[in-house]
Order: sequence, then C-alpha cells, then structure tokens
Amino acid sequence: SSDSSYLNIYDEIQIIPSGRGGTCILHNDYKFTLHITNNDGICYYRCKAHKKKKCQARLKYDESNGIAILLKDHDHSPEAGIDPDSFVGTDITDDIEMVTNNKGSTVVFYNGFKYLKSGESKTSLQYRCVLYMKKCRSRIIFNRENKTAMKNEIGHNHDVDPHSYDSFMSSAVETQRFVKNVTGMKRKSKMITCVSATEK
Repeated sequence: SSDSSYLNIYDEIQIIPSGRGGTCILHNDYKFTLHITNNDGICYYRCKAHKKKKCQARLKYDESNGIAILLKDHDHSPEAGIDPDSFVGTDITDDIEMVTNNKGSTVVFYNGFKYLKSGESKTSLQYRCVLYMKKCRSRIIFNRENKTAMKNEIGHNHDVDPHSYDSFMSSAVETQRFVKNVTGMKRKSKMITCVSATEK
C-alpha cells in the first residue's frame, strides 16, 4: 500500500546514538535499529527485538522530507526505555557529579567511576559504565519525574581508574552535584567552576 495510508509520526520520534557510531530511533519507548538505507537516502529501521522476540515492526525514515512511518506495529510490550518506577537500585542523587569539560563533553562520575549516556525515554535518562564494552553492567538511571538518580545493584567488574577522573577534571569547566537543565532534567545544584589545565 502507499505511504499516504500510514500516519506520519516524525514529530513523535527521538533519534539517539546507537553506541556504535550510528543512530537508533525511539518511539513510545520502543527502540528501532537501522536495517538498510536505499539509494535515495531513505532508511528502514526494524524493532530491536526482531531477533529476540521475532517482532516484525518496521519504520521508514525519510529525514529530508520529515517523514517517519510505522510500517508494521509491535506484538510485544516496549523494552527500549527503562521504567524508573520498576528500576531496582540505590538512591545516589546527592553523591554523583555531572561534569562538562571544555570540549562540551558531559559525563557522570560516582565513586570515581565514569558513566556515559546510553539512552533516554519520556520518563528517564540512562547512563552506563564507560567500560560497558568490557561487559561491565553498572548502570545509573535518572528519573525525570521525581528528579532522582538511582544506581542498579550490579557492581563493576573492574577497579576504579583514578587517571580517568583526574584527566577529565583537569579539563573541566563546570561540575555539579546533579543535573541542571540537561536534557529536560531540572534540580537545584551546587555549581563549582574548575580551571582547566590550559589556563593554569
């Protein structure tokens, strides 16, 4: 059937990093991964659960024309986003630091461990340990609604690298005890201005 018979959901989707240099699409907490791009630059994404759950949901994405079409719906509940209400962990809201360096990069530090942003949904922001490629499963989730930060109960499978924190802080221009005006999160925070190594 023609595309005119489908609803354009372009304004409802989010484009997020895939962690491999590419992008994923998030729609209603379902995550789509890129499957193929044709010669006209039109991308076809498929549900992340296409292998695990045999989901046949597909999405056509035409950025140049502002079109995103769900070609087939899902037959399972969403699993792309993390539900902050069901997330089991420890409240670390007052113990984390979100640091931005002079290149504009922002990371989260907790107990010396560094976390990078891995995803988001309407209700949460998710960060994972920087060594996730080495199978470290430590995660932090920010609840957009009650402005709290929770860490899962899984510990790191490696030691703290003190050089990682010192190196990043040497080029830090701003650090705060919690996220403030970052991707929709708002909370009063203690601001500390750091002098970068190049300014010393």
